[in-house]
Amino acid sequence: MEIKIDRLSDLPDNLLCCNILSRLSLKDAIRTSLLSHRWKSLWRNIPHIDFSLSFFDSLIRLTCRLAETAEMKSSVKYIENVMNNILSLHSTPLESVRFDLSFQGGQNRLGGKILSNVSIDQCIKGAAVKGAKRVSLYYRGMCRRQVPSSLFACELLRVLEMEGFWITEIPSDFRGFLFLKACSLLDVGDLTDARLQQLIALCPHLEKLVIKRCAGLFNLLICAPNLIYLNLGTSSIENFTADCPQLVELKIKDCFMLCKFELNSSPFLQEMEPSDISSLEEIPALKSLKKLSLRIGLDTPFGVLISTFPDLEELKITDILIQDMVAGEVVSDTAFPKLKKVDVHISSDIWGQKEVGLLDFLLSNAPKLNSMVLCHAPVGTTLFTDPEFMSQFMSQI
Repeated sequence: MEIKIDRLSDLPDNLLCCNILSRLSLKDAIRTSLLSHRWKSLWRNIPHIDFSLSFFDSLIRLTCRLAETAEMKSSVKYIENVMNNILSLHSTPLESVRFDLSFQGGQNRLGGKILSNVSIDQCIKGAAVKGAKRVSLYYRGMCRRQVPSSLFACELLRVLEMEGFWITEIPSDFRGFLFLKACSLLDVGDLTDARLQQLIALCPHLEKLVIKRCAGLFNLLICAPNLIYLNLGTSSIENFTADCPQLVELKIKDCFMLCKFELNSSPFLQEMEPSDISSLEEIPALKSLKKLSLRIGLDTPFGVLISTFPDLEELKITDILIQDMVAGEVVSDTAFPKLKKVDVHISSDIWGQKEVGLLDFLLSNAPKLNSMVLCHAPVGTTLFTDPEFMSQFMSQI
């Protein structure tokens, strides 16, 4: 008689929770409690709780049926109780908790209205008690939704991700996120320059900061002594000053109103991607820079510009109009001894002598170049070859 061995149940609890249950949706993880007596409480030890759209969708379908005979307040209260019970039953410290309140109910307007009134303040308070290290908040609705005040009680927070919420004020008794390493603020309403500076000052160990589509920012001053990565993408910013001595990577994109750009001492900066460059004064002479992505304007002296960074290893150029570059802009004696990879997107349908001249210039001045992407359409061609051979090939065109 063949004896069937339940190898899955033989696995230790921590392996079942961290490697199996944590990969399931929250709804499916809880449903495993019906498998056996041992599985009844296993889901309570999962390190991550994700109140996702699929989770809310099942509750919305149920509450919408209830709402036909009951008031909407009852449906809202029911969802809040389910969420609070899940967090109260969870028995181990939390690594992360995520809320996605962007209900896409199509024609089910009642469902969207129900979810827009659901409060997550108590849930976040419970997550704070359990020492949540990561909190993610997402809301893409028409109504204005405030950041829950209990968020500022998450003293052990390492990562904060927020989209679509509003920050009207920072509590006066807030002592700061003293352990916060990474912060992402997307489409955050009512976030003023002063409020952002106050928040950054209360995060002394912040290393990664992403700010996009925050329309309340105009004159941005970022002073963060431990910041390593900074990504800006807000069109309203007019003036930007950064005092980040440990900065390694800087990205600025879609900042169309930016007219003043100052970057104080950043000796470790290696990768930079500015949105629009119209003059050399907007790029500091950073000898340590190894990766550079540029969008070249008509008045940019290309050769002089890239010669500012002699230690470059990777260079990406987009929206460059070679046919409008005047003679003498390309400096023939400029050398790039460390340049290995080049990505050039030329806004021209026809390749002529000037386009060939640019490529020949790069090949002649970069002896270590081993990868080049040439593109004047959405799909480019990658060439991996010897620079000397390519130079001879280009001379025959």
